[in-house]
Amino acid sequence: MELHDDPGRLLLKFREQHEQVLGEFHGDLVARASETDTRFADQGEPRRIVRSASLLETALKSRERRQTKESTLQARGSYGFSMVLVDGHGTVVRTKLFPRGEDGERLKPVPYIPGRQPIRRPNELQLSFEDELGEPFGGDDLMAPPPGFTFYVLWWPGSLGLGGAELAAGWVKNKVEPVLYATLPLPEPIMEIRKTSAGVPGMPATPLESASTTSGRGKKPRRMDDDFDSVVGPEEAAPPQSPS
Repeated sequence: MELHDDPGRLLLKFREQHEQVLGEFHGDLVARASETDTRFADQGEPRRIVRSASLLETALKSRERRQTKESTLQARGSYGFSMVLVDGHGTVVRTKLFPRGEDGERLKPVPYIPGRQPIRRPNELQLSFEDELGEPFGGDDLMAPPPGFTFYVLWWPGSLGLGGAELAAGWVKNKVEPVLYATLPLPEPIMEIRKTSAGVPGMPATPLESASTTSGRGKKPRRMDDDFDSVVGPEEAAPPQSPS
């Protein structure tokens, strides 16, 4: 069987080629998922789209801090709140929530049959340009990979933080029935080194990345509560004293 017709072998080769970046991204997902749960700790269970958007946006920022010009995969924001990892040679890896079957369990891979197209969902006969091409517009480095499937990092939440994440090949799109042809565990998570932490009084502290690991070198690390400075100021002012 040709390599491009064997999703499992392709995934294994891809993971070997990009082990460092995929390990770092695994670490980013672990760290950001924990922060997402902390953010909603006193608000109840967030909606799935809120959890996904929060995780992907902060994971993207982590990759932008950690990646260098030598990184074999570069993270970029995509349409909506999605993000992609691109290798500059036509391969795009999308990050999505792991799809589940009708039984509520994570979808199991099925044998790949070359030439078979994904099944369109009922009432979804008109596909967008992005769905037809497999990926959004954005330049030569965002060309779709082999037409029979695409690559993903699929994650799922756990009771506390990230439940897990895997590299996968298949179709996970809104307008077609999801199908997976192969999955592989991501490399062991490589966590970002942290030196400072900050948080809101009364809530668990949330670590912040050292300024030396950011793209804006020399900048003061941003606090989670900086957005409120214009409202309450960096410090509470003492109440005025009544005249004696």
